[in-house]
Amino acid sequence: MDRNDDTPAQPERRGQRRTPLELQVRVHFAGRTMPVNAYLADVSTDGCYLRGVAAPKDARLALGFTPGRGRVCLATGRVVRVDTSGFGVRFDRRNVAFENFVAQITDYASFEAA
Repeated sequence: MDRNDDTPAQPERRGQRRTPLELQVRVHFAGRTMPVNAYLADVSTDGCYLRGVAAPKDARLALGFTPGRGRVCLATGRVVRVDTSGFGVRFDRRNVAFENFVAQITDYASFEAA
């Protein structure tokens, strides 16, 4: 079915605009012993969308990556949406390095769009 039909659009529930990117991250799911690699497809201070790994709705997870210069970005959250391409995560905790990284890429994306 075509999404251009008369079906009403889903309302936007995100508090922050997501910035697109393609960054490999390590994801550790609660209850599993080994972390897995995934791709961070978009991110905001409130959440993200991950590709390359499957997850059930409501799964708890931690993710991390190193963007350079000795910084380690960490966040924890819960899977809030699952589709055929990946899943959306709502964060409940982020470290300062993570928040600074998101602020920097958001500023850069805003500059590029102008």
